[in-house]
Amino acid sequence: MSIGILGLGSIGMRHLKNALSLGENVVGFDPDEERQALAHSHDVDIAENEQALFEQVDAVVICSPNKFHLQNIKTAIDCGCHILVEKPFSHTLNGLEVVISQAKKRKLVLAVAMNLRFNAVSRSAREIIKNKKFGEVLWGRFICSSYLPSWRPHQDYRVNYTTDPQYGGVIFDVIHEIDLAHYLLGAASAQSCVAWQSGVLETKAEDCAEIVLRHGDARPVYSNIHLDYVSPNKKRGFEIQMKKGLIRGDLFARSLEVFDEQDVLVRQDALHGSFNKDYVDEMKAFIAAFKKGEPFPCCADEAYSVLETVVEARSLAGLPLVHK
Repeated sequence: MSIGILGLGSIGMRHLKNALSLGENVVGFDPDEERQALAHSHDVDIAENEQALFEQVDAVVICSPNKFHLQNIKTAIDCGCHILVEKPFSHTLNGLEVVISQAKKRKLVLAVAMNLRFNAVSRSAREIIKNKKFGEVLWGRFICSSYLPSWRPHQDYRVNYTTDPQYGGVIFDVIHEIDLAHYLLGAASAQSCVAWQSGVLETKAEDCAEIVLRHGDARPVYSNIHLDYVSPNKKRGFEIQMKKGLIRGDLFARSLEVFDEQDVLVRQDALHGSFNKDYVDEMKAFIAAFKKGEPFPCCADEAYSVLETVVEARSLAGLPLVHK
């Protein structure tokens, strides 16, 4: 069996290298000849074109810009490929329910790459919440602050899709925190959202956002999410307050602290690994899903729910929505 990588930018090359490290046969395609050459230097065959890639592989990782995701998914399903699509699932909800249904009918894996679900800090926090030793959750707070120009220092961020006000912006690009809120606290709807341009970056898309989510209906829990990529002092983590304790997770430091109701530190974990290990585990999970039928941690239905929340948040903030 073989895995195709569509889109050989930074994330596509990461998936390519990880699939190779796991002993998989990999085929790539990108319309950019320099990216093709880079992939070929890793002894990866390059498909003649996008259609040819889908026709010669059993599974595909879609790493194209999100405005192409829906059409790429449709083509992959038509060719009988299992699919792992990079976040966000798409730039619009329109058409996604149809492809989800088609994939199910054809027994094809359709999964979305939400790599924070593979982070040991996230998984440990989820276990603590589920066992309810510290009672029910009262509220949650999530933050991701970083500096966009340092993400890919070899590229000019101003010509990247991230700066497009329709398809980019911090809410689409840092969707992981919204997904993490779903993962830890349950499916959510956006209650309020403000998003703005700080003026720090030369971009037409929002670079800062504050979002309030409502989780559940009978006894709702609310969470706050701060997103920005204008901060040189980067920070990524969360706090979850329960009736009898507090969880504090630092995703960059890969550390987890738990405090009891007297504010005494009762657990402190230094969790090993790296962000790339999370991506390797993600690739392992995708391979296990299409080879062994094991469930993938972020299935299409869950990713659709997360995208619904994103679309709600963008609408509340008055950001442009694309309906096709």
